[in-house]
Amino acid sequence: MSRIIVFDPASGASGDMILGALLDAGAPLATMQEAVSRLGIAGVRIRSEAASSGAVRGTRVTIDAAPDQPARDWQAIQHLLTESALVLPVREAALAIFQSLAEAEAQAICMQTGDFRR
Repeated sequence: MSRIIVFDPASGASGDMILGALLDAGAPLATMQEAVSRLGIAGVRIRSEAASSGAVRGTRVTIDAAPDQPARDWQAIQHLLTESALVLPVREAALAIFQSLAEAEAQAICMQTGDFRR
């Protein structure tokens, strides 16, 4: 029997919400932590706990990191992923996702500022 998952965040979804949904769907927390450890960033830990709001139940995911983590732009993230120990398909998917995010953020900034120079 196959499984089909429909992901339709009509009102948007943050990264921690998506991770919580993946955990609820059966993804192991240890697998997520292992992937994070392959990035080579010291002191990053993922934890989860049951959460609810009214009748809605889910999993809250919290990322704990050292307070001295630098801000990372697309170039730094690209370098981090390229040099990581992630398996190739995961690395390629992560690079494609972050590139899409960088392009969307750049477009939003251009729309906000009216500066469309490239």
